[in-house]
Amino acid sequence: MKTVFSFTAIFCAICLLAGNEKTDGAGAIRLVDDGKPAAAVILPDEPQPACKLAAQELVMHIRKASGAELPVCPESQVPPGVKTRVWLGPCRETAKAGIDCAKLPPSGWVIRGRGNDLFIAGRDRSPRGTVGSNWNADWQGTLYGVYAFLREEMGVRWLFPGDTGIVIPQRKTIVYSGKERSGKPKLISSELLPGKLPWIGWNSEKNYAKFTAEQNRFMLRHGFGSVVNMNYSHNFGNYWKRFSKTHPDYFALVNPGNRKQLKGDSNFGIQISLCISNPELHKQIVNDWIRMPKSLKAVRPYLAAMLNDTPEMCTCPSCRAWDYPHPAFKTSEYWGNGKVLTYHERWRLSRASWGEEGESGRGEPPLSDRYARFCLALQELARKHDPNVTLIGYAYANYTLPPRGVKLNDGIIIQNVFGLWYPYTAEMSRKFRKNWEGWNQTGVRQMYRPNLLHAGANLPIFYARRFADDFHWAYKHGLTASYMDSLTGSWSAQNANLYVICRMHEDPDLTCDQILDEYCACFGPAAAKIREYVDFLERQGNELTAEKNDRFKRENRLKGKLGGTFQNYALIAHEITPLDKIAEGQKILQAAAEAAAGSPDVLGKIEFLQKGLRDAELTVRTRLAQIAMTKDPTPENKKLFRAAFNEMKKFRESCEAEPVLNPGKTAFREYFGCQWPWKDNRKRKAPAAKKAKPAKKSS
Repeated sequence: MKTVFSFTAIFCAICLLAGNEKTDGAGAIRLVDDGKPAAAVILPDEPQPACKLAAQELVMHIRKASGAELPVCPESQVPPGVKTRVWLGPCRETAKAGIDCAKLPPSGWVIRGRGNDLFIAGRDRSPRGTVGSNWNADWQGTLYGVYAFLREEMGVRWLFPGDTGIVIPQRKTIVYSGKERSGKPKLISSELLPGKLPWIGWNSEKNYAKFTAEQNRFMLRHGFGSVVNMNYSHNFGNYWKRFSKTHPDYFALVNPGNRKQLKGDSNFGIQISLCISNPELHKQIVNDWIRMPKSLKAVRPYLAAMLNDTPEMCTCPSCRAWDYPHPAFKTSEYWGNGKVLTYHERWRLSRASWGEEGESGRGEPPLSDRYARFCLALQELARKHDPNVTLIGYAYANYTLPPRGVKLNDGIIIQNVFGLWYPYTAEMSRKFRKNWEGWNQTGVRQMYRPNLLHAGANLPIFYARRFADDFHWAYKHGLTASYMDSLTGSWSAQNANLYVICRMHEDPDLTCDQILDEYCACFGPAAAKIREYVDFLERQGNELTAEKNDRFKRENRLKGKLGGTFQNYALIAHEITPLDKIAEGQKILQAAAEAAAGSPDVLGKIEFLQKGLRDAELTVRTRLAQIAMTKDPTPENKKLFRAAFNEMKKFRESCEAEPVLNPGKTAFREYFGCQWPWKDNRKRKAPAAKKAKPAKKSS
């Protein structure tokens, strides 16, 4: 692994965006001269929201770099005498310079100089007045062009959300080099799905709003967004409410021979399994799609075949006839012997390695052929209405593996929810690639959709090297989009890990070492120590085997449930990151702080990383106190647990205004999964006041 010592490596180590570059553009154009503005920023008279934000971002970063505030005005109000102008978006002068924004790719951009004028223009779209919305499929080419300019011309980097995470080399004079650049998103959609839980763990609505806004802006700066809305998930959660009485045949025939909800299902049927071979169900799904309002179809153009959040369970003869004849159908307790499963036991039917309760799926047959035939049936029916229909579906639960007897086609997009988890092992990587290639061979297009970000909670873990290798490999083998669930927001404890993940989405052609070289260089005089810290985290991760992790999960059960799942990861915090290892990491960061003495900006970034380790330490201490209390529930041990929890809670309150972690996401899992005493602040309706009984009449 290379160690970076020179801060200048940040400028020239690698090509950072999907883009083309020419060196025969205009001559150097001066934007700031000795700390004074030397140019004006010009917007179209009716700019798109992305164009407005592009101006704000450009002006703010130039001000932080040089102290100069560039003026901004619409093109119809350019003051006379302004010699150097930065034209943003589809201005009239932009068209005269030969840039037709309407002919650029969606969210594509161009940076070009002409005389004393600099043009940063892109293809923008905002159906509902938002910027960067994956749901609305906003296009923000002009904004991406500005970010490219800031990276390539000024060396700006964004390590984590918020002002402290911005790296801006200081300079009194800023000059555009004259290099012409162009680019577009390499993925048609990319998103790290954040946790939005303002009702637990947070003390201030203002801090919650600040965290959310800074995290969203950080994602934009790293190019997250959608050319087409790929934000589809489990689609039939309302079918039980709609059709349980009129069309019970839409639902899975589950043992012992009924089409009802499983015992223990209190989720109103939103996770119920369907009878996916039923032609009447197919008609209902397609008719729902046809009747979708035009305004909704404009932002959700695909026919969704995304089954509910459960394994497929239908045992009816028609569904069984669609299955590949796997021998496990005879030996499975459910499929072969009619075992009755409860709602909480249903995951036994799948390889739920993203952390579902204790099930490995061993001895259970895959239902991928059944699911593939379901997709083809929907597609054939929908093509009668629209011959060019695109269907989007899942590789999920017990239909994660590729079908063996059914061919599909490129009119079908599959969100591949292969079970990537932490520890991210070499064997897991091998199986992921085999699975991905198997789906490729069916003819579909694929979208990367793991639950990997659930892993690790708020702990200092690092799996980015294996992630980067597999993500790059998948990109070279048909990956078109990515949607990762679920971003815990641990920007401090997992900063290097998340930085690699973000940069890989921006440019899947990068390598992990290229990104880490860039990351560590941002810490200037402490670069070598930060690389030592990242290497330390990586070694820790590599020492965690799948066998150790399985043992930790078994040994840390709570009320019969395995620890270390996505619901209760903190139950194994003391095993994954024991206190002595946290102390070792803290020692390295302290040495980094000593190396950065005299560099306040770098010290601020190191202090940010130290807070993540401190939070992890307090989390582990809380877990250890809980273990002691569980083994010996004396009043003293209960008091010690409450004291440890309160110390952790108080620390999180002290840094809530910074994006150290998402207190809501973390507290949510600790409350429901670990039974830690967080307060649920959801507003509930007060019970109706009892009517007073009329007084008895006196006789």
